Amino acid sequence: MTVSEARQGFVDIVAHPEFDPAIPIFAVLRGVTELVADFPGIFGAVQAVRKQIKRFGPGSKCVILAGNEVHYGVARMLEQIVDAMSQLRIRVVARADEAAKALGLTVEALEALMQAAERALPEGPPDA
Repeated sequence: MTVSEARQGFVDIVAHPEFDPAIPIFAVLRGVTELVADFPGIFGAVQAVRKQIKRFGPGSKCVILAGNEVHYGVARMLEQIVDAMSQLRIRVVARADEAAKALGLTVEALEALMQAAERALPEGPPDA
């Protein structure tokens, strides 16, 4: 996953007609096998979506479940940048139980949600 792909994913979520900024965003990085990102790239991507980020009000949050230590570190960079410039609060977690707690769900409800989302995804990588 590149910074550009992550930025476009965020834009697609926010542009969806049923999107509600009061409902938390949950991102799972466990399936990401390659992550190409650095601080300048992340900062630039956040600047590029500043208008969309401003839609989020107090109490808005995004929970990111990191797949490994690298994912965790990169997501923490994103957290620091976004938290400094908006009301959207990003919480990076390493375990599903932490994600469930941050989202106000039981672990069982979160696991069911993750399984349903996995079934809804197309097989294989997206077409280039």
